[in-house]
Amino acid sequence: MGIRFIELASIYFFIGIGLGIFMEMAHDHASMGVHAHINLVGWVSMALFGL
Repeated sequence: MGIRFIELASIYFFIGIGLGIFMEMAHDHASMGVHAHINLVGWVSMALFGL
């Protein structure tokens, strides 16, 4: 089950990074809260569960 959490963490990582890059390119930081939650709740939490 741990490997599944690692796989989900990598998906959330790429979504969070993509959203961050998009926000910086557009100079629109209105979605900063969404970006932070995707990274913290999605990527970090799933990676910790997997480990």
